[in-house]
Amino acid sequence: MKRLNQHFAGTVQSLKSGISKQDRYGLAGFRKQQSQIMMDVHQEVRGDVDELRDMISAFKGEVFRNEGGLDPLDMALLLLLLEDMDDLTLWIRSMVTHLQQI
Repeated sequence: MKRLNQHFAGTVQSLKSGISKQDRYGLAGFRKQQSQIMMDVHQEVRGDVDELRDMISAFKGEVFRNEGGLDPLDMALLLLLLEDMDDLTLWIRSMVTHLQQI
């Protein structure tokens, strides 16, 4: 769970960094340089999001495999947390797509 949370924080940080770069290079006016830099940023964030979604899916599988060893309330809360993280990854992915169109 700790590794999942660290990767989630890293993904959010990549998004934040990407937005900052886009703002910084958007003001510079060098369209070709801006386009390449933003493409790199978007690919990095998308890669982080894809990896995070894989981790979430694997963690859900672990929860279900250990179903008998977990308290039902703990399992329900853990699954809700994982679903929320998964929803946020979809939001991050749509934000990256939106940023790419700007």
